[in-house]
Amino acid sequence: MIRYIVRGWHSISGALGVIASVLVMGLVIGMVADVAFRVINRTSVPGMFEVVELALAAAVYLGSPVTQRENGMIRVELLTSRLSGRVRKFVSVLSLSISLAVCALLATAALQGLLGAIATDEARIGLIAVSTWPSRLAIAVGVIVLAGEVMISLVKAAQARPDSLPPASESTNSAV
Repeated sequence: MIRYIVRGWHSISGALGVIASVLVMGLVIGMVADVAFRVINRTSVPGMFEVVELALAAAVYLGSPVTQRENGMIRVELLTSRLSGRVRKFVSVLSLSISLAVCALLATAALQGLLGAIATDEARIGLIAVSTWPSRLAIAVGVIVLAGEVMISLVKAAQARPDSLPPASESTNSAV
């Protein structure tokens, strides 16, 4: 049962990663179009800056869960790679526990920001007004799914035998 939940969660984070990739491609296309428009018309595409700003935030947070799943987060391995198995396991469990707590705080703040943006119809005002709630929704969803991926990593690290823990740089994509 747990394996199916983990696989399902990994599928969700993978889908969010695909959406993040599409957003990044859209950002690149939009920026190229903006530059071309600026060369031709000596002015930017109306609202492009605001859309790019919000889409970039969405792409970063939607891509974070799959990055966690793939062990692609930035780590300081200079010390941890030299630790013994038991100490490395302790450090891994501790750091993942702290990460999970931070994700919980971020998720709470992101959900409050989303609800506030919806209630006040918050928008980025530039040449045109661009509603912020879609970006805030992406941030909240990304952080919540990231918290799930951190929790899966935490359970794997806690269940691992100290002498079987791979170095921090090795990816572990298997289910719990």
